[in-house]
Amino acid sequence: MKFQQYLNEEDVQKKKEELRLFIKDNCKPFIKEFGYLYKDRKFIWRGYKRDIKDYKIFNIKKDRRPRIMTTEIHEFLSTIGKELFGWDIRKEGVFTADHHVSSTYGIPTVFIPIGNYKYIYVDLGYSDIYQYYDKANVSIAALNNWKRDRKTDYWKKRPEELKNLDREMKDMLELWKEKIYNEYKNEYKSTGLNKIINFSRTPFEAVFKCDRHMLLDLTYRDIISEIFQNI
Repeated sequence: MKFQQYLNEEDVQKKKEELRLFIKDNCKPFIKEFGYLYKDRKFIWRGYKRDIKDYKIFNIKKDRRPRIMTTEIHEFLSTIGKELFGWDIRKEGVFTADHHVSSTYGIPTVFIPIGNYKYIYVDLGYSDIYQYYDKANVSIAALNNWKRDRKTDYWKKRPEELKNLDREMKDMLELWKEKIYNEYKNEYKSTGLNKIINFSRTPFEAVFKCDRHMLLDLTYRDIISEIFQNI
């Protein structure tokens, strides 16, 4: 029993050292910006759909498809990202958040980008962006239903009312799109995420652009902290 325990402890130490060397050699930009926070167990989290054993490295897909958001708003945000930040935040981005927000999208796992990266983030304590997403998606659903309903004989007999409702439905969607655009323009930042994370109760969402990233099991929190203390 003691011999088996010794082997397990030895295996853990070996795995920890391998992980430390990998992060040290491959995550230098991240260490420079966020290393002091990870020492203090203040992490960036990503909700993942299933459990991760130990850790897993991912190559970033450049054609990410929406899981919850409508395709129209997904494409609209791609356009916004290119215009305001110079990259496609929806199709190229990796979505991360604080622990609480990430838990609404899956199992919270610790996130580390590998190599160079960019990001944008928003302080959700001050932003209404999720509400605007919901309103826009509802408007799109209503508009799609209207496109079907407007073909009925009832509305064909009321051309002026039909015209007015066409305009109202489109104007409502454009209103929410405008609010979303202004939120990204005015509230999203591309520097200073480390300062937000330092206030552990601040809810946030951050979208990272990187070629690869690492997700680590929740039970690795103490090991991650120890690793960053020794880099």
